[in-house]
Amino acid sequence: MKKLNLQNEIKEPYLLKEERQSAIMKYAMEHASFSSKEVAHRLKVSSKTIVNDMKQINTAFHGAAKFRGGHGTFELCIYNYDQFQAVSQKMRRYNNYDPSSQRAISIVNFLWESEKPLLIDDLADRMNVSRSTLNVDLKHARGLLKPYHIQIVGKPNYGLQMKGNEFGIRLFAAQNICETYPLHFQFQPNMLAELKCLTDRIELDQTNKERFYNFLCILVDRVTRGHWISILPSQYRQVPQIAAFRFLMPPVVKAVEDLLQVPLPEAEQIFLSLPVIGMHTPVDMKTISTLPVRQDVEILLKEIAVQIHKVLNLDVT
Repeated sequence: MKKLNLQNEIKEPYLLKEERQSAIMKYAMEHASFSSKEVAHRLKVSSKTIVNDMKQINTAFHGAAKFRGGHGTFELCIYNYDQFQAVSQKMRRYNNYDPSSQRAISIVNFLWESEKPLLIDDLADRMNVSRSTLNVDLKHARGLLKPYHIQIVGKPNYGLQMKGNEFGIRLFAAQNICETYPLHFQFQPNMLAELKCLTDRIELDQTNKERFYNFLCILVDRVTRGHWISILPSQYRQVPQIAAFRFLMPPVVKAVEDLLQVPLPEAEQIFLSLPVIGMHTPVDMKTISTLPVRQDVEILLKEIAVQIHKVLNLDVT
């Protein structure tokens, strides 16, 4: 789960109730248990206000999650992850709304959709902002794209366009544009129906099913426009060796190939597999490293693998 910094969120001495409740949620997701007094101190309200907010949050979750505890110490218990995610997302959208950030994402979306450079004046007209405001938003957009190793290049009289690794461009779209609003795919209605049908056939929880649908639409959109993944970050090249990939992806790949009437190279299969195999996609691909595993956990995993082999005659190593 992404690490959240509550202190960075608290910029004003007074927060609206919705903002305060969103901040409480963020703090709760960072800590296994927490003190209502500590949160109250950070948010500059009383402990009673925090407790009342948690009661209202409990009601909003309709049993999907609940703050439990007493004597000033609480913990957040999650019972239905999909429903919890849906409600949490609404809270995050309220607290994180930033017009400049939204316009920056819109700039990237326009550049994504266009197959030719876009003039700055045309871009400003589309977004209904002044050229000076657009220049500020362009700087913001470049900052958002930098961790993905994508650049916005061009000259005022020629136009702007995105340049970068295709894999990074797709990840940005999946992790940022799709989180803000649906991409405007130029698909025929029957194609959309096929993509939704294919998604429904995959056994995933609702959250990952939505992610898979986004990844699938992105793949189809880019491939049909001639944008293939030519360079795959080295950290993803071992994905085909993962058991989940070998077991789950062949029928998915065949269905997509039948739909597009073209074979999918391994790099495309790996991109499509990320939501299926449950692999997290870090923002800065240069910072990816293997997570350390404690020795006792490693020993336990080996013992589990041995037992699975004995009982089921399956090799999961």
